[in-house]
Amino acid sequence: MRKFFKSAEFILLLSAVISAVVLLRLFDRIYPESAICVPLSRNDIMQKAESIMDSLGYNVDQYSDNIQLACNEDMLRYLQTTYGSGQSIDLMSDSVPVFWWECKWEFEDAESDTIQIVVSMGEDDSQAQTRGYRLSMLPDGRPIGLEVKTRFDSMVVSGEASAVREAKKIFSILVDDTTLWEFTDVYESSGNHHQFYRVKWKFKGLVADLEKRVVIDICDSRILGFQQEWGIPPKSSGQKSIEEIIGITSFLLVYMLFVILGLIFLIKRLRSDQVDLLSGLIPGILILVSWTIIFWQTEIQGNIGTALLGYFITTPFVAGAIWVLFILGESFAREVWSEKLQIFDQLRKGIVSSGTGLVLIHGILLAVIYLALHAIMSYATVNLGHGFFPIGRGHLNLWSAAVPSVLLVAKSLMSGSFIAVPLCMFFLSLLKRYLRKTILVLFIAGIVWSVVCPPIHECAPILQRLPIDLIMGLFVCFIFLRFELFTTFIMLTIAQVIYQAGIFLLSGNAFYLTSSFLLIGLIVVLCILGLWLLIRRKKAGDSLEFVPDYMKRIYNRERLKRELEIARNVQLYFLPRENPEIEGLDIASLCAPAREVGGDYFDFIQLGEKKLGVVVGDVSGKGIPAAFYMTLTKGLFKSLATSHDSPKEVLVRLNQLFFENARRGVFISMIYGVFDLGKQIMTFARAGHNPMVLYRSNEHTTEEICPPGIAIGFNTNDLFRETIREYTLPLRPNDLFLFYTDGLNEARNSEQQEFGEIRLQKIISRQDKVSAQTRLAEIERAIQRFTGNAEKHDDMTAVLIQVKKTHNPNERKK
Repeated sequence: MRKFFKSAEFILLLSAVISAVVLLRLFDRIYPESAICVPLSRNDIMQKAESIMDSLGYNVDQYSDNIQLACNEDMLRYLQTTYGSGQSIDLMSDSVPVFWWECKWEFEDAESDTIQIVVSMGEDDSQAQTRGYRLSMLPDGRPIGLEVKTRFDSMVVSGEASAVREAKKIFSILVDDTTLWEFTDVYESSGNHHQFYRVKWKFKGLVADLEKRVVIDICDSRILGFQQEWGIPPKSSGQKSIEEIIGITSFLLVYMLFVILGLIFLIKRLRSDQVDLLSGLIPGILILVSWTIIFWQTEIQGNIGTALLGYFITTPFVAGAIWVLFILGESFAREVWSEKLQIFDQLRKGIVSSGTGLVLIHGILLAVIYLALHAIMSYATVNLGHGFFPIGRGHLNLWSAAVPSVLLVAKSLMSGSFIAVPLCMFFLSLLKRYLRKTILVLFIAGIVWSVVCPPIHECAPILQRLPIDLIMGLFVCFIFLRFELFTTFIMLTIAQVIYQAGIFLLSGNAFYLTSSFLLIGLIVVLCILGLWLLIRRKKAGDSLEFVPDYMKRIYNRERLKRELEIARNVQLYFLPRENPEIEGLDIASLCAPAREVGGDYFDFIQLGEKKLGVVVGDVSGKGIPAAFYMTLTKGLFKSLATSHDSPKEVLVRLNQLFFENARRGVFISMIYGVFDLGKQIMTFARAGHNPMVLYRSNEHTTEEICPPGIAIGFNTNDLFRETIREYTLPLRPNDLFLFYTDGLNEARNSEQQEFGEIRLQKIISRQDKVSAQTRLAEIERAIQRFTGNAEKHDDMTAVLIQVKKTHNPNERKK
């Protein structure tokens, strides 16, 4: 027990308890939605609205109806910036209407223009065509606004007295206590052959230091509108629109960057088999289901055909984006912090361990801390920094949903996914892969969060919001760095659920209270499930059991790569590490395998003080099998070369041994020459290999010398001996001898053109007085320029020897 109190788990639990106390203390004094008190249900409001419309003489039976909760953004901003968060919530709850129900009736019939509807107050007039109505009602059922969408086909002449009379009828019906109001004036205007009158009443007194008015618009004795108005002081013009433009633009730019990066990395990783397309299937389906619920409950209103068209257009993008970013994020995460995917891997294999329970508990506790942190900063911003909380459609559409709890869970899953997957799993892992410093990764991700991922409730103006968003972003990114991926996802999802459950709990309506209890019950069930899994103490097996197949393929490729690297080092060890130094010869060599290891072979055999053997060979094929036979050949050749002076005899005996020990179909082309500086000759034999290139400096000629001979291992020793011939050449000053494999002359560019022997001979025959190593490097550069980015298809090996001077034995004797 004492150990528990000193553990990180106890610190987390204690922090969550303290955060819960802070949250209970501040919640209903910060967020403006806590002022939404709806004593009447949506159905009750709609029935009362239809009753009011009927009392005004409007028949709405032929119309399709719709009801939504609305908000006066200007009033909300004024109250919060003037009175602070707590007092503004009191004013909104008691006397200042900021939230109301919008009841709408509109025609669905395309031929609605031909339907004649009577809209006058008790008078039958068939010349008016009404398109629809909108009645604004406070949550307690009091009307505060009416709009009639009417078109008149002819003018009905009426005077000011008639207009005022009609307006007073409406005023007496829609206003509860008329004694608190005084009639002020009436304004008359005309246009399009119609007379318009605006009749006004003023409230006797001030509410929240604001003047309250009622305005009724009359046209040709028909009501066009009824509205309660408030004399809100003017605010700086264009500020809201500029902030919206900045916010939308930055959001689109960042997500466009995510999309571009996603497409680039998806193509690259698909080509290198570094992604698992099926891993994003479950998150994609989760987003698809959540998006369908959200769209069905919030977007499908009025014209169902248009709404469904929008659904089928947006759904592939929404689900596809999460699917792509998830599989890429998983791929990056496995490279830099694979431990963050352990629970995901276990769940994908159907394993529910104690680790899953710990993730659930951590996520719920961190959600409480996350909310408390946001509440503290929000309270300080609104009360000290004169910020405010705008409320858009996304905050209010839950109140209009048929099943708010289901819609909230869907929105919470969407919100958690759109933060945990693009920002944490994809972007953070990508940053970590290229930026090793965790502090830098955290800071950059926090800045991106402040642009594209608003927290529980967005604050305004933008200068007040950015510090909150930055701190919340740093907090979320830190949680991802400290905990598991699912912990971050659960924290973000549960935080949304707790927030809205608290708002519903303050609504005072049985319908929303039921939704709140359901949501709280869901959180309790998750807590119990997490504790039960912890008590169960069922551990997962070896983590390698849960690694996806593509990672196993990557592991195998990496293992093979390491083994090939070892084989390459071994092979290079068998090849000469430096060129021999012998008086009279300038020697240069080159060996570049097409793969990690190759089948080309070259070596130098010291046969005496003034004799040097040079051998170049090429095993058929490439890779490890060729390298194996190359190693075998080296051992056989060195033992034979030191025992026999004749190059032909060495190759004959090598063919015999190789033919007896190698499998059929494997052969080696080889050229072997012996430079005898005492006799000033070079003797060589060729076993099916490329010709030797000889440059005669005194004659400035280049020629290929190609004595007969078949490849080693190609046939029996009798045929080999009968075919091969030995060739002897004199050594002259500055002559060049080039031994090479076909990887040089057959090097190809992207158009499949070969470098060719002619280009080799031109470089050899240049008159530049340079060393053999410089000239061989020039050949290598020329081949690289020719091939460009084309894939190397064969090993390249070459030995270039230049004769520096001659030794005349007769002169020495003299």
